[in-house]
Amino acid sequence: MDRICGGVDLRLSLLFISQATKYIDNSAFQIKMLLMLLAGVNMLALAFELITFRSVSKWDRDAPVPLTGQLAGAVSLACWLGILVFGRQIGWTMYPE
Repeated sequence: MDRICGGVDLRLSLLFISQATKYIDNSAFQIKMLLMLLAGVNMLALAFELITFRSVSKWDRDAPVPLTGQLAGAVSLACWLGILVFGRQIGWTMYPE
C-alpha cells in the first residue's frame, strides 16, 4: 500500500511542480484536490475500513450490502466523478501567458 500511495504522491507532485503557481490559484484544481482528499479519507478512515469492512465476513451473496457500505460507495463514486469533472475544468480555466 505504501508503494502505491508513494507512487501516486510522486506523480501528483511532479504534475503540480510544473506550473505550481498557476495551479494553486486555480479553483478547479483546489476543488479536485479537496475531492481527492475526501475520497481517501472516506475509504481509509471513516466509512469503509473502520466501519463497513469489519462486517464483510458476514456478507453473503444473497444478503444486501449494509447501509454503511452503500454510503461509502456512493461517496466514493461521487468524489471520483467530481475529480474527473474538475480535472477537465483545470485545462479549460488555465490561461496561457
